[in-house]
Amino acid sequence: MDTRFIFIFEKLSAEDPLSKVVKNQWYFRMQLVQKEIPPESSPLIYGEVTEYGDNLTVRCSSAKSKPAANLSWYVNDVLVR
Repeated sequence: MDTRFIFIFEKLSAEDPLSKVVKNQWYFRMQLVQKEIPPESSPLIYGEVTEYGDNLTVRCSSAKSKPAANLSWYVNDVLVR
């Protein structure tokens, strides 16, 4: 079974217009609820080695995930905007 999904089965009541009882067999309504899927690997950071004090250009990418990863940069525990 695919563990990325949760299946919820709900027994339909006899009063439910969508239900059908045939020879004491109940029909079930299935609801698919999607779970979060984390990235398969850690984010990758790309950049060039520079001298202390130089401007630095770096790039970060993350593998596919659901919901999409939200990547933020911090320098000395301060969010970079």
